[in-house]
Amino acid sequence: MSEAGARFRAAADAVPLAPVGDAYDPAPPAIESGIGNLPPVGEADNQTMHGATGAELAGFVPHRPARPEKSEGGRAFTLVSEYTPAGDQPTAIRDLVGGLGGAAPGGIVNHGPIGERDQVLLGVTGSGKTFTMAKVIEATQRPALILAPNKTLAAQLYSEFKQFFPDNAVEYFVSYYDYYQPEAYIPRTDTYIEKDSSVNEEIDRMRHSATRAILERDDVIIVASVLLHLRHRRRRDL
Repeated sequence: MSEAGARFRAAADAVPLAPVGDAYDPAPPAIESGIGNLPPVGEADNQTMHGATGAELAGFVPHRPARPEKSEGGRAFTLVSEYTPAGDQPTAIRDLVGGLGGAAPGGIVNHGPIGERDQVLLGVTGSGKTFTMAKVIEATQRPALILAPNKTLAAQLYSEFKQFFPDNAVEYFVSYYDYYQPEAYIPRTDTYIEKDSSVNEEIDRMRHSATRAILERDDVIIVASVLLHLRHRRRRDL
């Protein structure tokens, strides 16, 4: 780490963390002046931000304003299923919940220890991994983001979680393009191909529903496709 980066990290680490508030993440520390958690402009430590690399700036925590109360907050995740955990599922559920900081202590949100950063659930096809994760969501009472590698698996997971949590906000957020042909040019044949696309209006409405649920509710499960994020990133790079 460069000297400038080390000075920046020391300034950031010197700011105490505020106690956990009503939001899902810790409330930002009080800021009287300066940019984020940095000293006011003009002081030596503030100038270190310009000499640090991107990796060294990863510890920077921007100002996060207080969140307004959600209009439909306070609903608990309630799993509805005729199945009960069996075999290795009870052990897997207990270990996963423990790694997340334990079950919710009677409240809508679990503000317990942060727990493990990464956990892996291994199982053969049909072993009940989706049901196991549904039990983990119910036990921890935390909103969840489920990423699938393609639209087909995302649709399957959305259908299953919709059945497990009929009284909660299970939402679907994938690319709304049924067909997308980017603009292209083929020099060898001097051929220009115009951009063409077909938008699925129903999926577009479901994306808006997912955004609204995040803003208005606590009991939200979002099922999304990883391809969506890769595609958007590629467009920004171009």
